[in-house]
Amino acid sequence: MSSSAYPPPVYRPREPAPAFNPWWIRLPILVVTGAMLFGLIVAVALGAFQVLYSGRIVPNVRAYGIDLGGMTPLQAVEALDAAFTYDDSTVFTFRDSAGVWQASARELGVSLDAQATAARAFAVGHGQGFVSNLADQALAWLNGVDIAPEIRYAQAAALRFLQGIAAGIDRAPTEATLVIRGTDVQAAPGAIGRSLDLTTTLAALDSAILSLRPGGELPLMVRETLPVTPDTRAAADKARVALSAPIVLTADDGSGAPLGPWTIPVSQIEALLRIDTLTAADGTQSLDVQLDTAVYRPSLEALAPGLVRPAENARFHFDQGTGQLVNVLAAVQGRRLNVDATLVRIAQAAFDPANRTVAMVFDMLDPQYPDSITAAQLGITELVSEGVSYYAGSSEARRSNISTAISRFDGLIIAPGEEFSFNRFVGDISPEEGFVEGFVIMGDRTVRGVGGGGCQVSTTAFRAAFYAGCPITERWAHGYRVGYY
Repeated sequence: MSSSAYPPPVYRPREPAPAFNPWWIRLPILVVTGAMLFGLIVAVALGAFQVLYSGRIVPNVRAYGIDLGGMTPLQAVEALDAAFTYDDSTVFTFRDSAGVWQASARELGVSLDAQATAARAFAVGHGQGFVSNLADQALAWLNGVDIAPEIRYAQAAALRFLQGIAAGIDRAPTEATLVIRGTDVQAAPGAIGRSLDLTTTLAALDSAILSLRPGGELPLMVRETLPVTPDTRAAADKARVALSAPIVLTADDGSGAPLGPWTIPVSQIEALLRIDTLTAADGTQSLDVQLDTAVYRPSLEALAPGLVRPAENARFHFDQGTGQLVNVLAAVQGRRLNVDATLVRIAQAAFDPANRTVAMVFDMLDPQYPDSITAAQLGITELVSEGVSYYAGSSEARRSNISTAISRFDGLIIAPGEEFSFNRFVGDISPEEGFVEGFVIMGDRTVRGVGGGGCQVSTTAFRAAFYAGCPITERWAHGYRVGYY
């Protein structure tokens, strides 16, 4: 027997194969079957939901605080109409000094369009395709949907209501008036105009309605318009003063002796009152009353010559020893009527209740040769010529007339180039001027008359002018030669 290096084989019995498990096949079948069953159930449920809500608003859809889910559109309209009371319960008040006006929101054009609101609620989950509808329905179910109510605001109704208010407020401004009838003065003040600002007031109302404000008082925006002429009381007071009494004009003769008076009666003042309209920089107007004094100008101009007082020069003797002038008659200031200034005073006095007397206004006229003038200023240095005559043996009347005539010329200054007229300076030879009756030469005879002797004065003055070499522009010879000349 041979030996071997390898151990003898060991035999082990084979393990039996595992048994087959059938759930590996059943489980997928169950899952698929369950899913199909679930899908069928969901499909059935969705179908039932679609059928149930085919004519109804899907759940969780709300409008104006009402859950409209499950309602038909008609039921939703009824529910919304029942819930919406803003139009009837809300009242707006408008107040002004002219009155109080109230209106409900419905009267102002506010209403709920329940049909449109219900239609929008029903549109959620209806009519946009099956998948889209399912998505909308699911979102409504999970989150809910709020539909804004369709509230209508007919602004034209609100405007008509405000226009009715404006009819009770609007008024045009009234201008002040002033009427003068005789001495009766009637003044009526103006009144402020008012008008409702429809645009601004309507804008405030729009804001309140669109925000569904719960009524209350709203302001009326009223514009005020001042009258162009607001008041005439001041003018009326002036007119009453003007008609309160006549106006008296006074004057004197320049020496203090009164002249006049001249009276302007109230009836004439009334006829000459003028109502003027004055316009200020801001456009406002006022009435003023003035007296039309222009009508008095012709009368004053007619009076003026009789009121004139000529200025009178000072009279001087020349002292040959000292070369100075010796004043023998003081200068007199003259005057003439200032018509314009007097008219101004009349106009002022017409509206002065305390002083109805008007002193006429005069312009003062200074003399050409005042008391203060000197010989040097006049260029007088010496005696150039003189005329001498004698009247010894003359009657008393003749001596008086010579003295009166001489007084008209004593100290008289005649400037170089100025013409000397004896007749102008001697004046009127009449008893009123101081001349007396005596003998005068009339033609070739001597007769009784006023001023006899005056011709000797003129003859003596002629001699002085003749011997001085002055040109003689006019002279009249004596009636006949008189020896004592």
